[in-house]
Amino acid sequence: LSIDGVSDDGDLLVNSASLSGTLDTYALIASATWTSPATGAIDVTVEGSGNLESFSATKIEIGSEIGDVAGSANASWRDQILLDADLGWESLVWPSAAAPELISQGGDVRVDWSGDEWSIAGDVDLGTPRIPSGTLTFDARGDGDQVSVDILEGRLLDGTVAGTAGYSWRGEQPVSLDL
Repeated sequence: LSIDGVSDDGDLLVNSASLSGTLDTYALIASATWTSPATGAIDVTVEGSGNLESFSATKIEIGSEIGDVAGSANASWRDQILLDADLGWESLVWPSAAAPELISQGGDVRVDWSGDEWSIAGDVDLGTPRIPSGTLTFDARGDGDQVSVDILEGRLLDGTVAGTAGYSWRGEQPVSLDL
């Protein structure tokens, strides 16, 4: 099955998609562009294979005016939805290239998600237009109630930092910070 140039008459354009095999074992190569006023055009390419219970993306590429991200991911949905992904980037800005608030010269992260629980761990270079770039090695995790972050090692402003931070978006929304 091949699809070329299909649009939802809105924000999504499937540039191309090729699906081969059977439902028990299939291969997918797809390219799409999603456009929004906040981010501009985001191009996504995915290559992988799967079956009725899981999908393994051996190649994920996401490109936009704010930067490029590449990686791989695995998803399964037999008893519950599980996702793990390894992502990396060079020269990424947020929220826009014209007015960046955050600037990252590079990073590598591992993302795990299971139902309501998630974790992100990795090494990132991070700065702002007013604060020079520094590096952080971190381990963050959360759920529908809270998030906590362990800063395992950080180097910024000619110094080092380590510690923990937490935030709850329930109740009184307590914040904790120990550096």
